[in-house]
Amino acid sequence: MNALGLLDPVPGAAPDPAVNRDALISEVMMLQENVKELLARLDTVKTQYESSRSENEMLQKYIQNLKEKSPPSSRNG
Repeated sequence: MNALGLLDPVPGAAPDPAVNRDALISEVMMLQENVKELLARLDTVKTQYESSRSENEMLQKYIQNLKEKSPPSSRNG
């Protein structure tokens, strides 16, 4: 296999179209499965990111409210 994970041709061998076709189909199917797995992982990470972002916004508002409600003397020290 080469750097892309594709099959390297055998030097000096005449390519067999049926074998080559089957190997390419198998390779394409494997790569499609990898893409599906990556897309699923991307969806999971996106959902986790959105949840964390929402939680962070809520915490920032909470902290800001605490700062606004605290007496000025307690904020200085």
